[in-house]
Amino acid sequence: MISRHINLKINKLKDNKRIVKIPRANQQLPLVSTLPFIPKSFDAETARLMIENKPEMISKSATARLLIFLNNATKASDITDGKIRNFSASEKGYTIGATVAKRILDKRDSLPDKRFTSIEDLENIQGFGQDKLQDLLLSMSIPADEYFKEQMSSQLLGENWNLNYHTITFKSHADFLEVVENEVVLTRYVSQEVGQIAIAQKGESANFGVLATAIVPFCYLERFNSAEQAKFAFALWFYKIDEDNWFSFNQVLELTQLYLTYHENDSQYMDFLFYKGFPNGTALVNGLTSKDLPVVINHAEQKITIWTVELFD
Repeated sequence: MISRHINLKINKLKDNKRIVKIPRANQQLPLVSTLPFIPKSFDAETARLMIENKPEMISKSATARLLIFLNNATKASDITDGKIRNFSASEKGYTIGATVAKRILDKRDSLPDKRFTSIEDLENIQGFGQDKLQDLLLSMSIPADEYFKEQMSSQLLGENWNLNYHTITFKSHADFLEVVENEVVLTRYVSQEVGQIAIAQKGESANFGVLATAIVPFCYLERFNSAEQAKFAFALWFYKIDEDNWFSFNQVLELTQLYLTYHENDSQYMDFLFYKGFPNGTALVNGLTSKDLPVVINHAEQKITIWTVELFD
C-alpha cells in the first residue's frame, strides 16, 4: 500500500482542481495525487508503522525531544495537557493520565541528577508500558523530510525561497524494497511522481506532467551510498542555485548531514540519488534552481522523497 505526500503552497492551485491524473504506460502503478495537500508537521501513520514493525527505528531527535519534555515538566498537568497524543488501537481516546504522569515525575526526581538521561530511565514505572512509551515517542516525532525543511527554512532560506518535498510512502517493507532495489522500477516510480509535481508546480495542463515524466528515464542515475559523500553533493546542489553568499557552504553542509543521518542506527541509512541533467527549471519549477533531480531513499520511514527548490529574485 502506497500513499503520496506532496508538500505545496495551496495558492498554486485553484480550489476546484483537486484530483490530477496523467497518462501512464503502466497501469499497474496506482499513482494518483490529491492536490492541494498541506501536510501536518508529524506523519503519525508512518511513525506508528515504524515503531510497531521495527521498534528500534526511532530518531535521535525524537528521543531527545521526549527527554527534554519530561525533564522540563514541573507538575503532572504539564504532561497531560494535550501534548501527548494517543496512538494505541487498544486504548482509543486514552493516553497518559494524571496518576501515571505523577509516577513519571516521581521516578525522575528519584534519579541522582533528578533528570532522565535515556529511555531506559523510564523502565519499571507502574502503569507505564510499551503503549504509553509509544505515545510519548510518536508525539515527539517529526519525519526526517519535515525536520530538514523546517531547519533550512528557519536557519538559511529567506521568504523568496520555496523548498518542497514530495514523498511516496510504502506501508509494506517488501513493496518498498521491491522498488528501491530495482533501478528500473525506481525510475518508473520517480518519473511518474515527477509528472504529478510538474502539473502542480507548472500548471494544470497534463502536457507538463507528460514532459517531466518522459525526461527522467533518460537521465543518468548517480547514487551516493555514503552519507559523507551525499551531504556534499546535496549541499552543493543548493549552493549552486545562488553563489552570492546567501549562506556559507558549511552552514548548508551541516544541515544536509543532519538530514541524511537523521535516524540513529547504521542499518537505517538513507540513499541519496541524483537524476543527472534533469532540467528542473524547464520541466518542474518556475523560479531559479539547479539542474539534476535529488531523490532520497529513507529506509527507516520506508519513503522515497523528491526535493524541489526555487529562488525568486
